[in-house]
Amino acid sequence: MSKSQAIDAALVDELLVDAWKSPDRWQRQIDLLRRLSLRYGLPMPKSLKEWEELNEQLGPGIGRGKLYKRKWTEAMRELAGSAQMPFVLVHPEWAGSTLEQLRSQHPDIVVPQAGPEHPGIELEKLRRLLAQKAVKAFSAFTRNTNGLYQRLTALKQRQEAASELTFRLEVREGVLLRMRVLLESIAGEMFASRTPEHVAALARLRECEAWSLPNQSAKADPVASPDATGAPFVYPSLSNDLARIVTLQPAWLGVSFETEAAEIRKKHGLSAGAARVREVYPGSAAQAAGLVRGDAILGVPGAPFLELHGLKEWTMLSKPDDTRTLEVLRKGERIRVDVTLMAFPDKMPRLPSSLVVGERAPPRTELVHHRGPKLAKGGDTLFFFFATWCRPCKRSIPALLELEKARGIPVLAVSTESQETVVKFLSGWKKPFPSRLALDPRGNVAVAYRARDFPTYVLVGADGRVKGVQRGFDPKRGFSLLGL
Repeated sequence: MSKSQAIDAALVDELLVDAWKSPDRWQRQIDLLRRLSLRYGLPMPKSLKEWEELNEQLGPGIGRGKLYKRKWTEAMRELAGSAQMPFVLVHPEWAGSTLEQLRSQHPDIVVPQAGPEHPGIELEKLRRLLAQKAVKAFSAFTRNTNGLYQRLTALKQRQEAASELTFRLEVREGVLLRMRVLLESIAGEMFASRTPEHVAALARLRECEAWSLPNQSAKADPVASPDATGAPFVYPSLSNDLARIVTLQPAWLGVSFETEAAEIRKKHGLSAGAARVREVYPGSAAQAAGLVRGDAILGVPGAPFLELHGLKEWTMLSKPDDTRTLEVLRKGERIRVDVTLMAFPDKMPRLPSSLVVGERAPPRTELVHHRGPKLAKGGDTLFFFFATWCRPCKRSIPALLELEKARGIPVLAVSTESQETVVKFLSGWKKPFPSRLALDPRGNVAVAYRARDFPTYVLVGADGRVKGVQRGFDPKRGFSLLGL
């Protein structure tokens, strides 16, 4: 808030103090304030200071409600999406990918022709009828699939509750703005009443506002509007809804993950829900529990996760501050890790943007050799994370090769793209290119080296520690950020 706004607020509150000494004069505005307060579960503010206090409660509540609604919606859609393939296997009549295919597989759905003047109506009716039949079949499938209906219901209940609460809070936001207008109008009239000229002008303004068209029907009271049952609605108190929002806060583990590689799952007999940790967020429950990049989270003892999103669903439905045991595969050995889950943060912590000079470089065992001599032990290595579509990457290659020749530091180009893409790129590249090239098929090495942008260069010393990091390439500066 600016200094002038603060002065205005102080003036308004000074005027309101005087106004409340003669409430009969402002009975119309006070009645409306009181009715808004009772109907929408808000304390009735008598000053802008009190109004600001309410607004400061409401804003964060709306933000949390939207966040929790989005997270529960994502979890519900992921679970429903994972059930689509099993559903189609049981009900192949829903395997069609086009409207015409589905129509041929469901001859019982008949749509009368709408005529040539309305060609889209027939298709729209067909879509609607097919969708209704598909939803009914999918609902029956979830009820007959062990635990699926209950899992979807648990997520949907939380999603709907978060949606309802968020809606009420957003409505209150508008009501609160209306309350401010009423407070400021009282203060404005108090200010205007200090001089005869302002009193006369205010009387003319009221006369103008009171004008209406002849025989105009009375307007409905917006505050007393009934709901669908005919009874006037009344919101719960703001404090009650804010407390309920907290109960919908998902638990948080603090990892990003992906499905474990098929060969690892096969070797160790893991389910499809085995989740390989890609990143551990700083300050998270996972970090406190000692989970590290590369761990495979299998499930809870005796109950492995069956789908990739199983870890996310299990975490969200757990209670913050609960201590739970996870079964983890670490370097080929099964271990158990106790994790005290946290409440989902209002703002996600930032992952480190780059490696820190002096820290030990992450392992790179997942790189797949593509071409060129292997790296010799006992020397520096410059890692060049690139993409075949990246123009700055290509512009840096001449300077990169010149540096390799002049300083004797081997360059290892690393691509997260498919082997087919890289081979196609090299076949069309007619200029010199680093002789050593490795593939990072799952992108884990790029993630570990914080190579989120291309090009990224990481200089690793003979002792295995990071000596320099540079993002991007400027021909004028070369590789000065690497200390070269």
